[in-house]
Amino acid sequence: MQWLTDNKENIAIILSLISFVFSGVALFFNYQRTTIAVKENKEKQVEKKKAKIRIERTKQMGSKKMKDVLIIRNEGKATAENISIRWENRHGEINPLIGQVPTTLGGGDLINVNMIIHAGTAPPYNVKITWDDENQKENIYEITIN
Repeated sequence: MQWLTDNKENIAIILSLISFVFSGVALFFNYQRTTIAVKENKEKQVEKKKAKIRIERTKQMGSKKMKDVLIIRNEGKATAENISIRWENRHGEINPLIGQVPTTLGGGDLINVNMIIHAGTAPPYNVKITWDDENQKENIYEITIN
């Protein structure tokens, strides 16, 4: 007990150094967590401004047989504008779609467009889709569809 009373100042200094180290470590981890949270928030804000157009070809029941349908989907959260689709196969540039593709597609929306496939428009297709969104002009998605 005598030792404690004689070394009060030294013990106080040691305890204050330990608490200083712990507060520095806590401050460092808080800074890291705040930096990560700010970065994630910025990424979320950018994602809200992006549209992501994807397509797939499928078959659906028609009146007499299965008909080819192109599904155009906006997987992003923002509206895609000025949508344009360019089709090519081994014969050159073609348009196998029946009907018009809308130039605007809201976030999370999808549309079905009927396709007509004959000798001149046979797959495989090289498809290039371009669109604008709030984040970037002239986004490009290219895919080969069989």
